[in-house]
Amino acid sequence: LTCPDGYETDCVEGCVPLRTHCREEETDVISWLRHYGGIVDERLVISDGALGRGLFAKEDVATGDLLLSIPLELIIADTSPCAAIKHLRNELQRGECSFYWPYLKTMHAAELRLPDLWSFEERSLLDGLPTPQDGWQSYTQKYFADCLDTNADALTLHALMLYHTRAGPFGMSPIYDLMNHGYNSTFHGFDAEVGEKGTFWVRAAADIKAGDEVLNSMVNGVAFRPGIAPGMHSEDFDGAPEIFRSYGFLESPPVMWWFQGLAGLAERHAWIQMDTQGAVRWFETTEHGPGTNLDALLADGQTTLMELQERQERLAKIAGKAPSVSGSWSLNREMAMQYRDAFRSALEAAMQAARAELKVSKREEL
Repeated sequence: LTCPDGYETDCVEGCVPLRTHCREEETDVISWLRHYGGIVDERLVISDGALGRGLFAKEDVATGDLLLSIPLELIIADTSPCAAIKHLRNELQRGECSFYWPYLKTMHAAELRLPDLWSFEERSLLDGLPTPQDGWQSYTQKYFADCLDTNADALTLHALMLYHTRAGPFGMSPIYDLMNHGYNSTFHGFDAEVGEKGTFWVRAAADIKAGDEVLNSMVNGVAFRPGIAPGMHSEDFDGAPEIFRSYGFLESPPVMWWFQGLAGLAERHAWIQMDTQGAVRWFETTEHGPGTNLDALLADGQTTLMELQERQERLAKIAGKAPSVSGSWSLNREMAMQYRDAFRSALEAAMQAARAELKVSKREEL
């Protein structure tokens, strides 16, 4: 096992930050944040739930209540995203000697399974499925194109992925980045005072019951504005493909699915999956967007399903050749299969709904 600079080998944990004696005692991130003027509501607790590690309410929280207040000096940031990523990388390398260590040590257990980090063979499992603009490796490609970092190492790439998946509007923000994705639970802002750097705060956007998870909307999905989403342009939203690429999970309905047409101008077919049973809402033709073309969706959808079936047979052969010793291969393959199955189910449900609606329309015309 080869570990990056600033890390050492542990027989159980793998690569862990170098152990030093910079700190006389362990300090948890909440105590550290409060020590330096931050606020974490006493009714909140860090725990594990259905979405993994997250932030939960121990008691009822009312709309508008202040949940977090984070002084700007406790946020890992810089003059640009490139500089902030390098700053984060250097602090990770310092390990226990970093001022931010009580916060950074919580990132050691962060599991990053983004397609950007997969091998070429693993990403090939996503061939033929909806692929976001700029592809599955947009983070690393953009970093090397914009940041011109010729000395990037494994720790740099780890910092890059942490930054893109966990940074808030001002940078890497302790406690805030523990919140999992969900809509209409919290909102945030920034207060700057004369002569001070200011604070980044988070408040409850709705009542939160005891035991419920405190969530943060990480993407602009259709569930953020479900009532007006069908009347808007589908490209105004992040769909399931963008969310899977950026965060490595499949968004629960309501969620937008889309796929690229196969001929002519390659029209993009988009719809909203409303629930786990596949109920559908179409985008409407308005001044904001062209709406969903049901006839074209059916034609291109049928061809797409046939191609997916052919690829599935090839994927079975690829899986048979996968190294049995590679745990990451199995996990990433499972993620790819989940993405494929979710898209296929959503497309089949959309096609069924389109056929029924077109049949009714033709009957009415007669």
